[in-house]
Amino acid sequence: SMKSSTSIKALPLVSVLFLWTSTVNAEGWRWDLTPYFWATALNGTQTVQGKPVDVDASFSDLLDFIDYGLAARLEGRTVGWGFFGDIFHAKLSEETAFPATSLTGEMRQTIIEGAVTFPFADDLEVYVGLRNQDVDFSLDVSAGNKRNKNNNWTDGMVGFIWKPIDTGRWTYWLRADAGAGDSDSVWLAATGVGYRFNETVSLALAYRHLDTEYENEGFGYDIVQSGLGLGLGFSW
Repeated sequence: SMKSSTSIKALPLVSVLFLWTSTVNAEGWRWDLTPYFWATALNGTQTVQGKPVDVDASFSDLLDFIDYGLAARLEGRTVGWGFFGDIFHAKLSEETAFPATSLTGEMRQTIIEGAVTFPFADDLEVYVGLRNQDVDFSLDVSAGNKRNKNNNWTDGMVGFIWKPIDTGRWTYWLRADAGAGDSDSVWLAATGVGYRFNETVSLALAYRHLDTEYENEGFGYDIVQSGLGLGLGFSW
């Protein structure tokens, strides 16, 4: 059973973010809220209790095990600086029946990003921030025996967002960053196109690749997550 989800620990950050935006003077600020869907695949090696397991699962392979998922990105910009916050949440599970009992396994993953952005050129922004990842495993036997293991780590990140095409209607962008902290290494690369229908509504199609290598006390997470994402944006 597997589970990939933005955990409850994301809620305080989300609450603070939205409360803060409500207190900022709206004059001079541009806000973009984009709920999105990320069809991510998982590839690499995951180690639990010192035992490595190879992972090679496309999104279609994972689809049968997904219980739910959500993801959203909030961006705010004004003259001279801005910020963004991004949350990805999903849960995967699988149940196996035996003659005398059943076994339910779950995996949850949470990815939370927050950063401050600064314009470097007309078509280029740089950013600095934090990325938190949380992976939670649980194994539940129908007889009442349940085991749970939570792994949580945080890295600083520095990156850029380049928009070589921004016509007001169409946008093409590239994003990349590298991080350091609890992980041995972590980096992200993404690219996408956006189309703005009007001042309020837009559509975005993107490809994101996140490579993480983390190890702690018998747990290892050397995993690449990559896939297409589709988002519907709302601006004000």
